[in-house]
Amino acid sequence: MLFLAITPLLIACVSAWETELHSTSPLPRDECQVPLLPWTTTSPDLAVCPAVTEATAHSSNQTATDGKTFRSGLESWVQGNTCHRLPNGGDRFCAYTHLSFSGGEGISIITTPERIAQISSWPIFEDENDDNGVLNHASFSPSYEDAEIPGKGIGLIATRPIRAGLRVMARTPALMVDSRALEGLDQVYVAELMGGAVEQLPREHRGRFLNLSTHDDVRLKGFNERVHWIFSINRFRTGLGDGGAGFHSAFTEVSRLNHDCRPNCVYYFDPNTLTHHVVAVSDIFPGEELSVSYIDGFQPSTARKETLQNHWGFPCSCHRCTAEPHLVAESDNRIAQIRQLWKELDDYSSSSTATPEKAELLVLLYEMEGMLGRMQEAYYRAAMEWNGVGHAAKAMAYARLCIDRGLAFKGPGKPFIESMEMLLREPEAHHSWRFRVGQMGSS
Repeated sequence: MLFLAITPLLIACVSAWETELHSTSPLPRDECQVPLLPWTTTSPDLAVCPAVTEATAHSSNQTATDGKTFRSGLESWVQGNTCHRLPNGGDRFCAYTHLSFSGGEGISIITTPERIAQISSWPIFEDENDDNGVLNHASFSPSYEDAEIPGKGIGLIATRPIRAGLRVMARTPALMVDSRALEGLDQVYVAELMGGAVEQLPREHRGRFLNLSTHDDVRLKGFNERVHWIFSINRFRTGLGDGGAGFHSAFTEVSRLNHDCRPNCVYYFDPNTLTHHVVAVSDIFPGEELSVSYIDGFQPSTARKETLQNHWGFPCSCHRCTAEPHLVAESDNRIAQIRQLWKELDDYSSSSTATPEKAELLVLLYEMEGMLGRMQEAYYRAAMEWNGVGHAAKAMAYARLCIDRGLAFKGPGKPFIESMEMLLREPEAHHSWRFRVGQMGSS
């Protein structure tokens, strides 16, 4: 963990361009949100509610016993003794823990009784012996270890060769918190819920969570405050894809990954299994530090440095930012050209100046900039442009590359992958077939 750093998991790098690929509208770029700084107090007068009782149960088949709640679909869950309600009779939030989830790792979720009833019915909670594909400590020998990194604090170092495309780690959350609780509850009540939620975790997972850095210069008064601070500097947004409110989640180990503007790993969250995946984007050798990018790497060097300093509290020391001035300037020139090509290639109007050759230039620039974890973006555009002029073979070649990188680096089920799969099946039936021909004055 970097000193004074808020981890990369605070960023939700939302690939907006993945959701709009079945139209011919311009293709948005990846947009990384600003870091999620520790929340502020929002409501001074909030009621403390007791654990659910028969009188307050939201379902007729719910009962209460000694402060613990058991009801149909929630037999494997434990509820904490204290809940807190939003002001003016709003939603009530409690801490729920599934002790056997993910091969015994366990998970705690702070949310409403109604939401936990929905979540508990998901298939991932039905088989208590299922590890959900997670590389947990009981069944997996990690290819990395904690190490002191000069100028950065604790980081992760490869202990054996890791090939590009291989999964480095896959972890489920220790703690998930409903965003409505973070936004509406007073901080002291959020901390109390978090403290109880972490206390309920299985001992090993609880210990790894509490071992995460709180930074030496931070003075903490008690257990709840410590848990609250650990969560606040190690959380990131995790949408569940079910149309409900989003969550913020904290994972162990993944928060050890330090920043690099040109990282050797990428990560994505799979809401179907509640799993955070970290994948190598290049070959990694023993002794090499594992890294991810905390920010959008397609910013000029000055903007990247400013963002990292302002929001994470450290100056970037990656090789791209600390290179000789003329090399940094050349990198900035490539980034400027990439951003210009985005505008041209994502312009599907009749006045667009996009061509397949410009898409191939974009591919080259991505490679030169070392943005290996985002190559699927360039391959997608190249596939669209070649199909747009009726060159099916080249379009299919880039579609294959896009799918290969997309599945590895973003996970299955993404709209842009489905679009490329459609193109592979029948290029002439894809919505992009020869869509550029009329714009170029061809017949």
